[in-house]
Amino acid sequence: MVVIAGLFLAGLVSPFVETHLIAKRTDQGAVKLKTEEFEARYKTQSDTLDFLFLGSSTCYCGINPLTLEVKGYSSFSLCSSAQTLFNSTQVLDYATQYCTPKYVVIDVYPELWSGPSSSLEFERDWIINGPSLPLERIDPYNAFLKLYFNISKSLGIHHISTKEEEYDRYSGLGFVERSLPAIKTVSCDSIRTLDFPPQLSSLVDSLKYEIILIIPPLCCPDDYVFPESFTVIDGGQWPGASYKSSYYDDHHLTASGANAYSGWLSEELIRLTTDPSE
Repeated sequence: MVVIAGLFLAGLVSPFVETHLIAKRTDQGAVKLKTEEFEARYKTQSDTLDFLFLGSSTCYCGINPLTLEVKGYSSFSLCSSAQTLFNSTQVLDYATQYCTPKYVVIDVYPELWSGPSSSLEFERDWIINGPSLPLERIDPYNAFLKLYFNISKSLGIHHISTKEEEYDRYSGLGFVERSLPAIKTVSCDSIRTLDFPPQLSSLVDSLKYEIILIIPPLCCPDDYVFPESFTVIDGGQWPGASYKSSYYDDHHLTASGANAYSGWLSEELIRLTTDPSE
């Protein structure tokens, strides 16, 4: 305990000790930047938000909410690295302390459908760089970090975060523009048919908001089966989804790909949520 207490004190005093021996605060993924902006924009549950985006990195560097804002629809992305659907419900609980979204749009990257419900990477990111959310994974180091950063925040200690990678640029509304070169080749396996897991369907059904699910565009798409009652947008229907030039790896969009996809997605969302009689 004496050693831990000494490490705590040293980290609180010295950014060097904190960065090299405890954890590195970072703007990569922009959790700190987007939550600060979100809390500055929205103050109470009486504030409304047309579209709240949740999901993993395929969302935070793939969907630019500005394409909806310029059409007159308020929108914000609280997507973050390795954010599972369960983690998205935690972020939704956080977000609804500050506003009430009309539509919650959740990017459900298929590779996150299986495995633990909560991601250690997600939990660590939000502990270090954003508002600390409840721990679901029993991980001693994350518990240590949660205690340390809670103490740091309560004392008003704000060590400077390391900057984003040079290819990343936080452009506001939760979007991270990622300027990486497009992939040259990709090797795809045979197409699978993936059923949306029953436990995730139950989780979606439990949410008391208008939910729209999105399958992000992927270089190697599969076939997906969802309950008929769900509203789902398949990003694979975006015309640019079939072009390698849209991606910097097999599932993340380049900056230009993301902006083109976001324009298409904004039209799909407006179409789905507009009453034809109006």
